[in-house]
Amino acid sequence: MMPASVLKAGSVIILVDTLGLLLKAKVLTANVQDRDGAKMLFSEIKEQMPPLRLIWADGGYRGKLIVWVAAQCLWILEIVKRNDQLKGFVIVPKRWIVERTFSWLNRNRRLSKDYVY
Repeated sequence: MMPASVLKAGSVIILVDTLGLLLKAKVLTANVQDRDGAKMLFSEIKEQMPPLRLIWADGGYRGKLIVWVAAQCLWILEIVKRNDQLKGFVIVPKRWIVERTFSWLNRNRRLSKDYVY
């Protein structure tokens, strides 16, 4: 699960597997924080995906969410960190998986209308 893609009406949080295949998506209004949206998504899937053990997420999901996921869902939420010492474009391990999924979704003409005006 990683970043929320910005939409006119809010954002989308997606959960993908290690191949980047979509497992679950949650569309949020603009007034809902990504961490709160992640809690909603995890609450919806915790009964459906009990064998899930580890979730990689970007830095926007750090903080109390890590403890909440461990207590409520019995999963490990691991934050994938960017190395601040490196300059320019750097591929962040694991993050490219979800970014590729957003790319696949946006390649579809009907789904590519997520512009902010």
